[in-house]
Amino acid sequence: MITKFAPKDLVKPNDVTRMTGFRLPCEASGTNLTWTWRHNDKEITNFNGFPYSLSEDGTLKGIFLGPKHGGTYQCFVKDEETGIEVFSRKLKVTVTGN
Repeated sequence: MITKFAPKDLVKPNDVTRMTGFRLPCEASGTNLTWTWRHNDKEITNFNGFPYSLSEDGTLKGIFLGPKHGGTYQCFVKDEETGIEVFSRKLKVTVTGN
């Protein structure tokens, strides 16, 4: 079960800028969990730190973002023991300013 997720879309000016980026929490309860994030319905596969990194608790971090990083983000959490997967709502993000 996802226990912590962003309460609102990040679409207002300066919610997310190129330099400030974002932190999208996706904490979940359970054991042997794996996280998958999707941007505009495409799985994010590269978490090398720029533009995305993934924390151990499932938080997706984005930095040095451009307009192409705007859109929807969605978190999927899978319990590897049971095979049960849950997912968050789609969160809208707009990257503005510098």
